[in-house]
Amino acid sequence: MAVTLSRVLWMAVCTVAVCGCGDGDQGNDGFAWDNTPKTDAAAADVVEDDAAEDGGTEASEPPGPSECLVQADISDQLGGELFFGYPALGVDAVTLSCGDTLASRKEVAVQFTPTRSGEIVLSTHHPSTTAGTTIELRQSNCTGDVLGCAKDPGTSAPGARLTATVEAGTRYVAIVEGDEANTIFALGVHPKGVCEGHGSSSDVTANLLTGERFGASTTGSTSSLRGVCSAQGVDAPETRVRFTAPRTGAMSATAIHLNTTFSPLLYVRETTTKNASYCDSPEAEIGCVSGAAGGVLRFDVRQGDTYDLFVDGQSDGDSGAATLTLGYAYKSPAQQSLEGCNHTAFRDQYAVLLTAGKTVDVLADTVDAATAADLRLRCLSPDGSQLFEVDDDFACTYPPPKYSCPKKTFEVPTTGMYTLEVYVGTSQSCKDTSRVNYVIKAHEDGLPSDLILIKDQ
Repeated sequence: MAVTLSRVLWMAVCTVAVCGCGDGDQGNDGFAWDNTPKTDAAAADVVEDDAAEDGGTEASEPPGPSECLVQADISDQLGGELFFGYPALGVDAVTLSCGDTLASRKEVAVQFTPTRSGEIVLSTHHPSTTAGTTIELRQSNCTGDVLGCAKDPGTSAPGARLTATVEAGTRYVAIVEGDEANTIFALGVHPKGVCEGHGSSSDVTANLLTGERFGASTTGSTSSLRGVCSAQGVDAPETRVRFTAPRTGAMSATAIHLNTTFSPLLYVRETTTKNASYCDSPEAEIGCVSGAAGGVLRFDVRQGDTYDLFVDGQSDGDSGAATLTLGYAYKSPAQQSLEGCNHTAFRDQYAVLLTAGKTVDVLADTVDAATAADLRLRCLSPDGSQLFEVDDDFACTYPPPKYSCPKKTFEVPTTGMYTLEVYVGTSQSCKDTSRVNYVIKAHEDGLPSDLILIKDQ
């Protein structure tokens, strides 16, 4: 199909200026998207075909107000990337069924064709959206049947959300109308999933820093999202673990555990920016990690803010059970405090990833005379069994009466997440019964280890 040079130039300008994509959610709940990349020639034919079907022509000038301008085919972005649009570059051609009929506003239209049937969510509720928007979904073309319409509710975080049911192989047009001319919006389209209350979700806030590990199974959950470090087009179910940060700092999360049965990918999203939930927004993602059993993910949090941690599959169909370790991140040596002097009631625990065959040095030491105590140190293997307990191995920097501090050098028997536990001895000899300040050190082959504080008492 022939296209004039001026029309090609117009489409190129619109494509570069109006649409873009970023990493985000990907997957389906019995729903998949066609992610086959399109060539420039194919994209040109798509836009030309749309203009012909919707009453357009092959004119060398951009469409006028009475014509519909479909600016992009986003079939290869569905479920995992965002489309960025500028109403100023749109046209005033359509009256939306739930829009403002008193104002003349420009619309940006995009089309997509799903490969399976199911419920989808269209949303402009993303951090990049700078003003109120209205979304409408129509079947086949810009003049097709209206399947749903949603407008900005007027909250502090702009954006609208629309849920609709689509059928495989049918073309749909999403029309976004902006409240202001000089604004930008981010449009995401994904299958309904854990962010909408479907599939597996849990809240672990109440059990943070208690020493508990958290079970997370993706079996039978939904496949609607993917992290920014996911491979393109990966379709695997995910589970959501939500928590509110008890204090500001850096946290670490990992699925490295004997009970993890598949190769998960972890990513976390900041869900309360501007007092709004961005669970399904890739722009809200603050960390993503893949690798053996998901690797170790480190990210910053603010006290009182809520976060969504996702356990996902690294490749198509990956699913199963995982055990999460979640706590505050420290680099050895780390200084902390026990909030009392009691052999059984006050114990701090740290998770540390150690490698088989490496030589590890660990110790716990006092840091000031006013809070010196009779310290002990215990190490648990990845299966939870005790590897060793040490006491009175070297003179503490600030020794309490009669006692010394614990220290141990050992060769790691197997790779995995070990637990180091610091507490006071049975003597309960402490200079201050309300606080015990200490430092814990763990070096693997002479290099400081990363510690995850999972129990803080």
